[in-house]
Amino acid sequence: MKKLLYLLFVITLLGCGSDDNDNASAQSFLEKYDGYIWVEEESKRPDFSSLLQFSNSPKSYMFIDKVNGIGGCTPTNINDILENAGDTLIFELTDGNTFVITANAIDGGESIRMKCIFKDENTPGQDGSTYWDIVYTRTSESLGCQ
Repeated sequence: MKKLLYLLFVITLLGCGSDDNDNASAQSFLEKYDGYIWVEEESKRPDFSSLLQFSNSPKSYMFIDKVNGIGGCTPTNINDILENAGDTLIFELTDGNTFVITANAIDGGESIRMKCIFKDENTPGQDGSTYWDIVYTRTSESLGCQ
């Protein structure tokens, strides 16, 4: 009888063990894609590229327009996060107008779709309309910050 109880106890312990895959899927968007760099394919030319990078600490993002390999890198802090889970980041940005920006990772972060929507009830005709919608592709290109 003791052996049967011991066997059930061992099976219970094994069944309650953690799975490393659970920890990977529990990462936030900013943790998961911290430091990755993406390029906007439509804007890419030999002398120009438009890059995107997110940072988990501090929580921020950068759009970098790089001309002849040099770009100005000024991070924008993300203060009003609405969602930061897995492959989705949604936050509000107020810069004269108020916007809701959504970043969705596609194919495990190989691409990022960034969509910016007006959220400004005081601007008739613009509230809820899309300001921009851009797809970026992961790149090994450096930021070229100066």
